[in-house]
Amino acid sequence: MDEALSDLLNYCKSNNRVCPKTIYWNAFYSLLPDKVEKKPPPPLFVPESGMLYDALRQLRLSDQIYWAYDADAIEECDRFLRTLTEDQWHHVKG
Repeated sequence: MDEALSDLLNYCKSNNRVCPKTIYWNAFYSLLPDKVEKKPPPPLFVPESGMLYDALRQLRLSDQIYWAYDADAIEECDRFLRTLTEDQWHHVKG
């Protein structure tokens, strides 16, 4: 696995991060380039919280990061996600 991709995936799960909060996740999604044959996976907004829903949201964010990598947009997405403050992320409830 590419080091930039691996580093970003690890960063997004560190500090009990799940995914960006709604407004920031929508902004991140808007950075993902559309491909003619297939669009990037949209953010996953579920009303409940808990381990299962957190895991599903983490997985969706990972899917989007892989998408960005495949579309040669990983650097822009990395910059965006790393500029988010901790209060702009959803975190696993302990």
